[in-house]
Amino acid sequence: MVETEGQIIYATNRKDCQSSVLVTLLTKFGQSQGFEKIIQLCNNKDSSMEHIADLIVCISGCTNMYHKSFIDSYFVRLSKAVETKILTSSEAILRTLDKPSMDSIEKLLWGALMKRIWDTATHQRETTLINTNVAVCFVKQNLMAQRINGAGTLNKILKDVCPKSAAIDNESKQTLKASVLKLVHEQ
Repeated sequence: MVETEGQIIYATNRKDCQSSVLVTLLTKFGQSQGFEKIIQLCNNKDSSMEHIADLIVCISGCTNMYHKSFIDSYFVRLSKAVETKILTSSEAILRTLDKPSMDSIEKLLWGALMKRIWDTATHQRETTLINTNVAVCFVKQNLMAQRINGAGTLNKILKDVCPKSAAIDNESKQTLKASVLKLVHEQ
């Protein structure tokens, strides 16, 4: 399929899925502004994070079917909208984001979908930055469950960035940990 001026190709058949019906449904959803409405939902200050996570689960099920040009233009904007929604939401809205929903967003949006856009090094760097920002946001919440989830995520990030077998010295590890703790206290 070749994209023409003003026409967006949302999905295409792949070796592992030859469903022309699925391609047609994804195209109709896109032409009906369905994908844009998901971004609008993220920008709505009153929308539930659980609802957004459920929508991400739905659209990520077709990850391999999306056309590269659509992935490049849409999912970067969706990723930014979800990140902004999390970082700017009220505590009441963030209470609706439980651990399974957050894990879905992390695994499916920032994991599977964004891997189609970024090379491995960029993907690792960007997801680490996003996850660090989100974790810091949760650590600052009043709800203990959110604070624990944020601390757990920060701990996981530090272990991933500074594995024991890594060829970085102890001083660098301590500097990185101090930087993250400072970031937590500043916000």
